Amino acid sequence: MKFWSAFPRAYPAPQLHTEPQQLLDLNLSHDLARVHLRSGSVLLNGLRLKEAGLLTNLPLILAHEAGHLLFSPASLLVQRKSLEILQSQLPNASSELPHLANLWQDLLINQRLYPVHQTDLISLIKALCPSQPTPLWQWVLRGYEYLWYLAPGSLIPISNDPCLEADASDLADLVHAFQNNDLGGLAGFAQLCKTYLDQESRPFHMREGTAWPSQQPRPAQFKAGKDQETSPSNAETENPWSLELPKPVSISQHAQTAQNLHENPQHWQKFWAELGIDISKRASTLIFYREKALPLLAPWKIPMSGPPTDRLPEGLKPWRLDAPVQEIAWVESLLNSPRVVPGLTTVKQRWSHEPEQVPSAVNRLDLYLDASGSLPNPFLEKAWMVLTGFVLALSALHQGWSVRVTLWSGANEPIQTQPFSRNESTILTALTHYLGGSTRFPLELFKERYPERNSLSKPEASYICLLSDQGLLDSLQAEQGLEVFKKTLKVSHGGGSLFLQWPADAPAHILFAPLQAQGWSIHPIQTEKDIHSATQALFRSLKHV
Repeated sequence: MKFWSAFPRAYPAPQLHTEPQQLLDLNLSHDLARVHLRSGSVLLNGLRLKEAGLLTNLPLILAHEAGHLLFSPASLLVQRKSLEILQSQLPNASSELPHLANLWQDLLINQRLYPVHQTDLISLIKALCPSQPTPLWQWVLRGYEYLWYLAPGSLIPISNDPCLEADASDLADLVHAFQNNDLGGLAGFAQLCKTYLDQESRPFHMREGTAWPSQQPRPAQFKAGKDQETSPSNAETENPWSLELPKPVSISQHAQTAQNLHENPQHWQKFWAELGIDISKRASTLIFYREKALPLLAPWKIPMSGPPTDRLPEGLKPWRLDAPVQEIAWVESLLNSPRVVPGLTTVKQRWSHEPEQVPSAVNRLDLYLDASGSLPNPFLEKAWMVLTGFVLALSALHQGWSVRVTLWSGANEPIQTQPFSRNESTILTALTHYLGGSTRFPLELFKERYPERNSLSKPEASYICLLSDQGLLDSLQAEQGLEVFKKTLKVSHGGGSLFLQWPADAPAHILFAPLQAQGWSIHPIQTEKDIHSATQALFRSLKHV
């Protein structure tokens, strides 16, 4: 361990296992050694060490395993990111990705060990080489010869294959270029592996190194119960990694990419736990939906349409806090005042034929989110209506509006609400609540909040957004709520939209036409693209004063 760090952290002593049943329980039968990253344990296969005559090489083997703990990958975060990079490059080789990641890490670690342990390392690799190496291993071993300037035939018989020679030379160059950046070279390594992975179904006849056991190593003797006995055939096919990669799906479903590892709030919760970060489920869920919402927001301060003419700079004008930060003219702002105060001393370029930002007649967004049991729990799976609420709320805040969130469920369920506010944290936290009851829209709340006023009064205009599914329309139909919706839309002076989780192949509801005739916009939501286009249409349709 001191080879890698002058002040290494404390790790448990290596564990040497010689009982066949223990090796089966630990899925260590085919490995020389294995590292458990979370606990820092090193597990050694004593039977294989003895049979191969490698007990004298134990210091070098332990130095190699310490490299996995302290150098590459050194953490669960890097290991997980490594698998994601390989998954994006090799989507059809999911079962082999952990072995490929380990193979790349072994190359980097051995490259560091070679200057100090040249003779021992070469003899160790020779002892571990398969008797009949597959094309993949021929490529890797020839790559070692190029990397360490060994004579051809030092590790494998001389090959006359020019493609193998070219790939081995590229592998050596890649290891040399990224020997201090294990994640940086993974994509290139995956591309080089493609040719050899396509040639054979099981290229890994020798497995050794880092893995993620499905559970923490059992203490003491690691003895399994009678109901946990594993046959040799099952031990080889059992997945020893706790974070499973996405399973292959049909072409009709969404493509499996590295991003799909984070398509569920629970994946994020597990992600923080794997990193050892103590974060609440609500905070993790809020981060999940906010990150999903940011690419879908409406533009900052949607401009009015202006003449499509060439623009010329015509001086400066103040830059305010509600404008995009990219518009700041930094040099002119510093000349204006060496101490920059955003919103006071900052300026931006004024252009000819520049349409002035006409303020919207609406400056408040009134959100009504269905939190009943007919919609998914936002803590357990991606809730499209909650994501829609995040996109609408953040877009409205960027326009300078204030936002009010109201969560509703059944007739006897308590309604959760918060006043109009510009506090982003308060608004987004309110959107992640879940009631889980029956579905009935609170028409009486509409009547209370939007009463008919004297025509001389000029109330503040609000835009109303209702986020639900078919349950909202069914409750309106049962209670004859169309008249209440009509009066509310008129009194709000801003307009209204219904965002409904509606199946793409479902026919239009009987209330669609009456609601649209009143002035309500209806947006079926099934994908993130639907949310983005609906949000754009909402803010671009607003009237300006």
